Amino acid sequence: RFKLDYIRNVSSADDVESANNHRVNTEFDYWLSRRLYIILPSAEYFRDPFQNIDNRATAGGGVGFDLIDRSALEWNVSAGPAYQKTWFDSVPVGEPTSRDAVAFTFGTRFDWEITRRIDLSFEYRGQYTSRAVGETFHHTVTTLSLELTKRFDLDVSFVWDRTQDPIQQNGGAVPKQDDFRLILGLGVRF
Repeated sequence: RFKLDYIRNVSSADDVESANNHRVNTEFDYWLSRRLYIILPSAEYFRDPFQNIDNRATAGGGVGFDLIDRSALEWNVSAGPAYQKTWFDSVPVGEPTSRDAVAFTFGTRFDWEITRRIDLSFEYRGQYTSRAVGETFHHTVTTLSLELTKRFDLDVSFVWDRTQDPIQQNGGAVPKQDDFRLILGLGVRF
């Protein structure tokens, strides 16, 4: 199984940029049995200048397990080691502009077809790493998808990103730990 996700968030108010972040996740799963699989490789790219992260790249692998695998309900968990390199947007004088660290990644995905026209999905990804790069990162996306017609879906997503210990910027400001977003989307099937 091959997965590729991309989320971009850009917004401004009164010609002042208030958000500009990018997240790309990918992984390749190789099944060892009906429920057990290895993840090799997995990778993530993240950029959010408002979190003082100019670029962050994480590469690793791991193991996953399907807790539930039914036609209308799926739930899996995964974990594994990774290597992470972070380039900061701004740092105090004398501090390094980039740092690297070993990380432990973990996650879960839950998909439920509530009815023929309503689906709920929940995905959580976490990274536990060194305090020098932010300590722990959390990324959660919860989506309720409503089938409006045979061609159109309405998606309502709630996104939560958290950096446990944000890195201080050059002027002394420390970014907020949490970033919440509510996204409305219209999907079209071809």
